[in-house]
Amino acid sequence: MQTSISLITKKSIFLSLAALFLYTRAVAEPRSAETFPNINSALEAIRGTFQVSTGFENAIGDLDKTPVALDLSGNRVAFVLDALIEQRPAYAWVLKNGFYDVYPKMRAGSFSQLTVTDYVAKDATLMEAVDAIDKLPRVQRWLNRRHMSRGNLIAESVLMPPGGHGPPRRRHSFELKNVQVRTILNQVYGSFGETHWSIWHEGRNITMFFS
Repeated sequence: MQTSISLITKKSIFLSLAALFLYTRAVAEPRSAETFPNINSALEAIRGTFQVSTGFENAIGDLDKTPVALDLSGNRVAFVLDALIEQRPAYAWVLKNGFYDVYPKMRAGSFSQLTVTDYVAKDATLMEAVDAIDKLPRVQRWLNRRHMSRGNLIAESVLMPPGGHGPPRRRHSFELKNVQVRTILNQVYGSFGETHWSIWHEGRNITMFFS
């Protein structure tokens, strides 16, 4: 009887050690990661993998040419964005109005974090709604103080079908108070079914894109 118990005990210890070994090996082994040439490419992959919307503003002086390695095999987009920020500490991220925004950690000089008191766009197309941002007095003062200008968000030809034919463009109305520019972009782009916006600083120009 004593021998039988001893064998059972040894077998239990062996199985426990084997399980511990397999667990330790699984934790120690690097996860499958893919390298992307920049944040913009990484966000494109995140949108496609997790079916989410994103916003991005590059930090002043950062041309976003540093590769990032991300593991997209999990099911938590937050973990992936945490890993991105760990590699690019000049940035922060937040989920706002259905968009995962990645923006400069330093607020000074960040256009997307500029707060405006009143934003109104009535029965506006996407282009008109975004152009309304330029007309805001706070935005005009911000650009003038920095001797900067904002490039076109999107070309008219993108929104208008060839020859001017096709279904009428969608229109929406917005009225927001005391919000940051990125909050406006999140709501505007989300309302028009767009999944991504980006603000690009280079020299004296700020350009905004969509996809």
